[in-house]
Amino acid sequence: MARRSNKMQNALEAAMAEVSQDIMLRAIANTPKDMSLGDFIEAMDRTTFAADFRALDLGSFHAALGQTTVSRRRGRPAGKATKRGARKTAPKGGRKKKGFSTRTQAGREALDAAIAEALKSAGAPVRSEVLKAGTGATPNQIRQSLARLMEAKQVAKKGEKRATEYRWKGRK
Repeated sequence: MARRSNKMQNALEAAMAEVSQDIMLRAIANTPKDMSLGDFIEAMDRTTFAADFRALDLGSFHAALGQTTVSRRRGRPAGKATKRGARKTAPKGGRKKKGFSTRTQAGREALDAAIAEALKSAGAPVRSEVLKAGTGATPNQIRQSLARLMEAKQVAKKGEKRATEYRWKGRK
């Protein structure tokens, strides 16, 4: 009989620990976003859950806050791993990734056409940041496209570094 009550006591303590951990994680999730980590730790130390709080792992914190985990490589959000541990590259929901695929000649031509159209519609010299916002291309893709268009003498460049402006001068 004593053995059975020991098992029940252990099961009850495990259940209570699980409930207290759930309460702590809910409290963490409802904490104001502007609260400093130091203030949060001090507040948790004043509760009856202080020992349980200190035993939590960071994965539980990330889950409670609804954040993705950060991979150890360059601080990038970690993707879902496949059986071999490789990172999935497909975006969620089967949506196609924004931007241009410049690995093919057709992709480069599509990007050049989009940049040309953006420059034509601007009517005045524009900076590359404006082209990035208008086309959705990466800064490197824009730089390479502008270099191709300048080589073809369709785009004129004025200025240096961040003050560089580009204007449409040719026809295609």
